[in-house]
Formats: sequence, structure tokens, C-alpha cells
Amino acid sequence: MAVDCPQARAFGADINADGLINEFDVNLLTGGIATGSGDPALDVNLDGNVDTFDLDDWFNAYSFESGVPLAIALVDVDFDQVNTIADLQIIEANLGVFTTNFTDGNLFPDTLVDSVDRDLYVSRGGIVVPEPASGLLVLLGLSAMAFACRAKAAKR
Repeated sequence: MAVDCPQARAFGADINADGLINEFDVNLLTGGIATGSGDPALDVNLDGNVDTFDLDDWFNAYSFESGVPLAIALVDVDFDQVNTIADLQIIEANLGVFTTNFTDGNLFPDTLVDSVDRDLYVSRGGIVVPEPASGLLVLLGLSAMAFACRAKAAKR
């Protein structure tokens, strides 16, 4: 979702200068970081380098202007302003794909969607579906506890 921000250029976050801070801007930035670009338009914090510090500042500006909490913005791959399983599904669908786009699941600005991106998603608080085996173990443990309680109650 785009955030209309007339003063976005002052923040340096409106990279394509369309008056909006959105997924197009972050994709340009992650692409520039991944490829080692020196394009001054990508230097969000104006320190003379295009690096992950610019990405941090971009997300802070986006979060401030959009009202989306930073913790959500950092894992909101589809830019719908909420953290849902759809964000994880984008990452998993693109594992092994060469792309620099944040919106393709490349959370770490390099050229490949891989386990590093999935791990970043999880460590940043992204929604994760438990492994089926985990659910089975919980169910098995609860069944054993119920059986033990019944056996104890039958002895009384």
C-alpha cells in the first residue's frame, strides 16, 4: 500500500520521486544495495553510501508516514500493512529465486531469496505455521496427561 507523502523526498524515502513511499521504493533500494549501486537517489540517509543503514532509515520513514508499526513493516512482504501467513508464503514460494526485490521475499538485500530471508522473517516476529510434527507431539502429550489423570481418578 502506498503512503501519500508530499514531504517524502525530504526524508529521502521516496526514491522514485512519485510522491509516495511504497513497495516500488523499497525494491529500488534493496536492488541498489544488493548490486552495490552508488546512485545518490538511493542514499536515504545522505551519508554518501548505499547500504543497509539506508534500508533501516527507509523502513523508519515508511513506518512513521504510514502508521504501520516498524515490527510489521519489516516483515510485510506484500505491503498490505498487516503481518499474515501470506508474507511467509511469498518467501517460501521464491526460495532459490534470484531477485533483489523485498516484495519477492528478499528481506536481506542480496540477490537470492534463501533461508537467510526466512530466518530474518521469523526473527523479526513474522507469523510462522508450526510444523505438523509439533502439533502431533502436543496432541500426544495432552493425551498422555489425560490418560494419567483418568488412571489416578479411577484409583480413588
